[in-house]
Amino acid sequence: SMDRLGNTVCVGSGDDANPTRPRLLAGSHSDTQPTGGWLDGALGVVFAIEAARALKEHGLPQVLDVVNFNDEEGRFGSLVGSTSICGGNIDMGSVSSSPEGVAPRLTLGEEIRNRDLQDLPLFRLGDGPLKGPYFGYFEAHIEQGRRLERGNVDVAAVTGIVGLRQCRVLFSGESNHAGSTQMRDRRDAFQGAIQFAYKLNNIMGQKYGSTEAVWTMGKIEVSPGAASIIPSHADLTVQWRAATEERMDEMYLEVKRLVEAFRGDPEVPVDVELDAGDRLAVEAVHMDSHLVDIVRESAVHSGASCEDLFSGAIHDAGIIKKMGQIPSVMLFVPSIDGISHDFREDTKEE
Repeated sequence: SMDRLGNTVCVGSGDDANPTRPRLLAGSHSDTQPTGGWLDGALGVVFAIEAARALKEHGLPQVLDVVNFNDEEGRFGSLVGSTSICGGNIDMGSVSSSPEGVAPRLTLGEEIRNRDLQDLPLFRLGDGPLKGPYFGYFEAHIEQGRRLERGNVDVAAVTGIVGLRQCRVLFSGESNHAGSTQMRDRRDAFQGAIQFAYKLNNIMGQKYGSTEAVWTMGKIEVSPGAASIIPSHADLTVQWRAATEERMDEMYLEVKRLVEAFRGDPEVPVDVELDAGDRLAVEAVHMDSHLVDIVRESAVHSGASCEDLFSGAIHDAGIIKKMGQIPSVMLFVPSIDGISHDFREDTKEE
């Protein structure tokens, strides 16, 4: 069955001998990024379906429910499907973040109506097809990195999922003619953003380059956005991830300090502002230790090599564990060349 957000659930028939027996919820998401990734999420859904099929073929109790979350990748927000299932509020007025050439810039409510889903219910844990009760949640996923492949390791038992912080830094200058305005007279917002990004990358590298923390400046919007006009505004998105709240707070302070330094620097001819009202925060989550042990033991039993990894990517399992209060665990398989969020994303058949 499907709900209003496109979340899909397949419920096992249960255990006839013990109708109240707790179940395992398993799955992932099937949406992907604009540049592809055929296994990111979908692999976990296929794993769960295959496990359900195996239970049935071997005449075992059908105490496995399969879930396919929609919009994990964040077209209309962060981990929309699993957040909704766990009772979180979803903004139907959220506008699609997909590039114009990929998908229309509609609101979530408009997209739901376009798909004719508006009359369907919203699934919730503990009710309807997800009434459970669940003793755990299992999600298989590609690693989306090179650690397993580099170590020639078959699988990983995921011990936790990093937290994420994100903010915008705004640069304001002055639009002017790109040909007749001398360089010394320019207030180029884009150049200010470039300088900021370069310095922040150096600061983060010096302080956190040898740790598990990572940082990215992967989005910048420049306006007016014409080749012959000096940019008056630049909007830089800064994102960082780490395994602890303390580390992420430290990294945010580095962003704030650099903003203040730019404000007080007479050599920076633009205004710089930290948009603290548009921050994204996702807490780090530790997986259930008992279920992690089961993943390790299952790997050994099947003859596969296994090591513990902390996930550098955000996953639905973190939401199910944190918001849904269900013990959760993940299994990683190697990503060929560490590639993900790209059409080349793949893993070995065996």
